[in-house]
Amino acid sequence: MPADEKEFNGSMIKVILWDIDETLLNFGRAQNYAIKKCFEIFEMGECTDEMVERYSSINKKYWERIERNELTKQEALIARFVEFFGQEGLPSEKAEPFNDEYLIRLGDKVFFNGNGKELVAELKKLGYIQFAVTNGTLAAQKRKLAISGLDRLFEAAFISDEIGFEKPNAEFFEYVFEKLSERGEFKKDEIMIVGDSLTSDMQGGNNAGIICCWYNPYGNKDTKGLRIDYEIKNLDEIKEIIMKRRNDMIAKNIATLVNYGLAAGLLDKADKIYATNMLLELFGIDDYDEPENIPEIADPAEFDLEQLLTEMLDYAAANSLLPEDGIVYRDLFDTRIMGVIVPRPSDVIYTFNKIYKENGATAATDWYYAFSQNTDYIRRYRIARDMKWKAMTQYGEMDITINLSKPEKDPKAIAAAKNAKQSGYPKCQLCMENEGYAGRVNHPARQNHRIIPIEIQGNKWGFQYSPYVYYNEHCIVFNSRHIPMKIDHDAFVKLFNFVEQFPHYFVGSNADLPIVGGSILSHDHFQGGNYEFAMAKAPVEKEFSVKGFEDIKSGIVKWPMSVIRLSHADYNRIIELADVILAKWRSYTDEAAFIFAETDGEPHNTITPIARKRGDNYELDLVLRNNITTDEHPLGVYHPHAELHHIKKENIGLIEVMGLAVLPSRLKAELESLAKAIVEKKDIRADAMLEKHADWVDEVLPKYENITSENVMEILKNEVGIVFGKVLEHAGVYKRDEDGAAAFMRFINTI
Repeated sequence: MPADEKEFNGSMIKVILWDIDETLLNFGRAQNYAIKKCFEIFEMGECTDEMVERYSSINKKYWERIERNELTKQEALIARFVEFFGQEGLPSEKAEPFNDEYLIRLGDKVFFNGNGKELVAELKKLGYIQFAVTNGTLAAQKRKLAISGLDRLFEAAFISDEIGFEKPNAEFFEYVFEKLSERGEFKKDEIMIVGDSLTSDMQGGNNAGIICCWYNPYGNKDTKGLRIDYEIKNLDEIKEIIMKRRNDMIAKNIATLVNYGLAAGLLDKADKIYATNMLLELFGIDDYDEPENIPEIADPAEFDLEQLLTEMLDYAAANSLLPEDGIVYRDLFDTRIMGVIVPRPSDVIYTFNKIYKENGATAATDWYYAFSQNTDYIRRYRIARDMKWKAMTQYGEMDITINLSKPEKDPKAIAAAKNAKQSGYPKCQLCMENEGYAGRVNHPARQNHRIIPIEIQGNKWGFQYSPYVYYNEHCIVFNSRHIPMKIDHDAFVKLFNFVEQFPHYFVGSNADLPIVGGSILSHDHFQGGNYEFAMAKAPVEKEFSVKGFEDIKSGIVKWPMSVIRLSHADYNRIIELADVILAKWRSYTDEAAFIFAETDGEPHNTITPIARKRGDNYELDLVLRNNITTDEHPLGVYHPHAELHHIKKENIGLIEVMGLAVLPSRLKAELESLAKAIVEKKDIRADAMLEKHADWVDEVLPKYENITSENVMEILKNEVGIVFGKVLEHAGVYKRDEDGAAAFMRFINTI
């Protein structure tokens, strides 16, 4: 029967640590056989059952001395037979060879307690991770596990002889946990030890802080003051414990999630029963009693939603509600879970518009941004994993992020996506039809996503946040129609239409050509947000005026890329001049500066525009782009060159243009390893992972007199920022030197 649960009353058991002797296997019967067999071999006469009983008492006493670290195992194994033989009037000089033979014979035959083997096999099929944890001798235990077939059911066997520590020592369990961590992250209340010995198994479980299940078939009453979470007389009761904990957990999870929905304003009190029933249906649960002691949630932003959803997904996986227990299918299912507690689009739109009308644009976006996080559309806990820092460069303080929030797909999901039937619905991830979409292996689920419709240039557009939020309130504004991006007069108008409605946000567009454009050129969209990038802070280093537009403040920005900034109180005037600049740039060729408007009929010149409001004036930054390629630079002449690919090889889109480096996840491990290698003065060129950074390190090291383990990572982070500045210089069509400045002015003079 389960004992009173005090500490461990919520999580689902995922890992079972099985004691072997007298728990899964009937050690008494094996011992009886082994001793009697040894008496035959050594021709020591008859060994009666009473003699075996007397030996068993002596043996137990010596094993307890091993557990108390009073004797070594080798000392105890010999001493038990010395004492036994002395008691029985047998020659003590035979104790050592007798012990050696006995350990072999112990593995000759195995006897299971009840349906022990079938139980382990069934739990393995259900996905439980199981290990053997035993104090027996190495040879005997390995032989037992092999003969019994348990070695093929367990993930591994932890035998004290191999570890160097006995149960209940903490070191034994520390070793187990270290090996277990190779399989994933497990909390201690997800790990249960099952064993018959109070002094070894239950004391060990107490020491390790894990769930303790005492196998007590004889009904002993004395627990020696130990914490016993469960007490069983029959091994089959393990299944009842596991299932009860699993069912109790999901019931508590459902009630907690509904409470979360209420606290986050996603649900009204009138929705409570409805939302509960929808979740019960989703999980296939027919019987439900609302649990007691459901946690109150004061601040949804501080609540551990990730842990709650993880437990619910564990239940779903254990009950075959997921095709595979991998990150892709878990993401599809947890989005479905959250979709249950998210209001309908009409309610969200009504609330947003009401706040906008009564309290203004900033209040409306504040509410919508919090809402998009509370729904888990923006996964706060994943965004928090991104590495972010600022690095000072000659162009100002750049933002650097190593993107760790996009989960790596597992191989099975990748294969499934490759073989999945291609669907044209939604046409892309920016289409309005994503709202509420269930998703598939090659397209994310969006049941928890809500879009705010806005009007741009008289047409219906959508406003939403990026689920990856690379910066504060990183939003996406997109056409309701699936039409390609295009930088033209209308694009400028649309940008300022948005800024007029949301003056606290900047908004920009990726360029409309490959290499220099964004990742989705097929759908007309912009990106914006409530953040001031280094480029926006950068000053104008050279002012100029354009005939007919003398009222517009115009200048070249001090920035590694080639940027023209226009400023005026009337954005329509800015648009007029921007049209002229765009038209001139589209057709502009300057062979001396290696700028070609087109080659073989393929256009190369375009612009990345960014609009904002600063005080009473509107601003438009026009970043000149060119996507020409050569044999020397096949990825683009105005693209990071090969010597910088160790840090950044990907395209330079809108976000990077403005001064935020979005770097690949590989760099986290590489920078950590590189820091260690530098401090330890290792040969970086000899390391396959780090060799790509060797030339860079050779340039960096002479700049610093004293590099230590305390400062090496900060040095590397700062140097990454400097590299990013060079990345942007490479992407600039006009170089930051006298020739480049002169060439830039040649273009300005054509306007």
